[in-house]
Amino acid sequence: MRKRTLSVSEHGQQAAWLLLYLAVVAGPVAVLLVSITGELIGGNWGLLHLALPVGRRLDLLLRSLGYAALVAVGGSVLGALAGIQLHLWRNRAGLYLRYLVLVMAVVPPYVHALSWSALLHALNPFMAQVGLPAFPLHGLWLSWWVQMMALMPFGVGMALLGFELLDPFQVDAARVMRDDYHVFKKIVVPAATPSIAAGSALIFLFTLMDYSVPSLYQVNTYSLEIFAEYSATYQHNRAFALALPLLVLAMATAWIFQSAFRSLVVTPVPLERRRFQFAFPTWFSALQTGALILVLFQVGVPLFSLISVTGTWQNLVRPALTSTSETGYTLIIATAAALLCLPLALVAARCISLKGALGRVWWFALLLPLALPGPLVGIGLIFMWNRALPVDLYGSLLMPILAGVIRFIPIAALILLARYSRIDPLLLDAAQILQKSRLHTFLFIHLPLLGKALLAAALLVFVLTAGEIAATLMVAPPGQNTLTMKIYQYLHYGETSSVAGLCLLMLMLALVMGVLALHTLFFAKRTGGNP
Repeated sequence: MRKRTLSVSEHGQQAAWLLLYLAVVAGPVAVLLVSITGELIGGNWGLLHLALPVGRRLDLLLRSLGYAALVAVGGSVLGALAGIQLHLWRNRAGLYLRYLVLVMAVVPPYVHALSWSALLHALNPFMAQVGLPAFPLHGLWLSWWVQMMALMPFGVGMALLGFELLDPFQVDAARVMRDDYHVFKKIVVPAATPSIAAGSALIFLFTLMDYSVPSLYQVNTYSLEIFAEYSATYQHNRAFALALPLLVLAMATAWIFQSAFRSLVVTPVPLERRRFQFAFPTWFSALQTGALILVLFQVGVPLFSLISVTGTWQNLVRPALTSTSETGYTLIIATAAALLCLPLALVAARCISLKGALGRVWWFALLLPLALPGPLVGIGLIFMWNRALPVDLYGSLLMPILAGVIRFIPIAALILLARYSRIDPLLLDAAQILQKSRLHTFLFIHLPLLGKALLAAALLVFVLTAGEIAATLMVAPPGQNTLTMKIYQYLHYGETSSVAGLCLLMLMLALVMGVLALHTLFFAKRTGGNP
């Protein structure tokens, strides 16, 4: 993407857009920061004790970081191994598997949790018959496995993106000098490293901020501790002080890896994107095959396990009929969040190409929501809107809608940014010269070029918001639960038979929306440059 130099007045305008963006995505956390600062000035130094991780809290923070790091390493390594295999596997079956894996990225983690738990529960009688120890049904390692399998599509997708951006002429030149494995190690892997690192950062942040899967397997995490603290005391300052160490570490991660994300959208797509047939050593081919088998499990276990547990159509229809209100609330919240995300995501995608410090601040602001713990977003929204106002926003569906906007606006912005980077800049220059007005240019030039990317971004935000639990659980109005909240509560109390049909419905919704989004992105007619 070409960097833009602005005049002084335009810099002021872009700074105003940045402040508006930050007010929306960081406003709830900012008001908490102002509140706790006032408490400290007033002499409430006890909050500092909560902000400093010592004793049990330090141990919990370190274990949460280690857990997230293990999930990120496992997901990115398996993703890279499977990604290169899928990149080389160009027949019809390989293409279907590639897109099915990417679609699985939007399936909520709790669906994977129920699927794997049901599978292990069904296998344990067989293990007893053959004299082998039973699979554990809770604990750290099972939680790690399920979380890694749930988030592995991000590792596969980002690795695939890195391999797609590889310049084939570099590979051809290197293969003249060395064998394929050395070419892969010295040329292919370094070229794809920014993309793989970005995928690893996404998995790390998603795991660090999420408590749904660990809590189902009786594993305590720092994010869950924030939720528990607020649920026990209803004191937002204590919860924010407790969250500060996690918030600082997550923001540091977002800042460190912003260059990896930035390189993905500024790297030009090669005009020729040939696939190669590498001759790898046997041991490395075995690793690739093993990773690909795990990808097949990642796709197959949720599909077949939920169908098996659900059993009959009656078990699918009955919970759906008793959850019509939850389904309706879910559709309203997800649709509104998807639509509200688009204007700010479009602003971020347009402004992020600025030169200098303002551009770097925009990049950090874009990734900032990924570093905000879900419970903290919910607490901030409660503190911001639970007060006397002309309109009672606190008791309305706007609360979970705002939670979805804040948490998933980076996804929409990155999709639009990637599309902007592929548009021929000469088209935009010509439009700027010949424009009747900026509004005319936006409506008749920018929107047609971005239309399909806008639709794909909206679909992804829709399904991600429908599956969100960490913030929604805190801000949803009483009596207006979402489908995800009902499923999570059933899972938490072991109501597997009652929730299998609901999880299957959620899986079907996620797959349909994911397929539509990917079809829009990858099979749309080319316009305005590279797809």
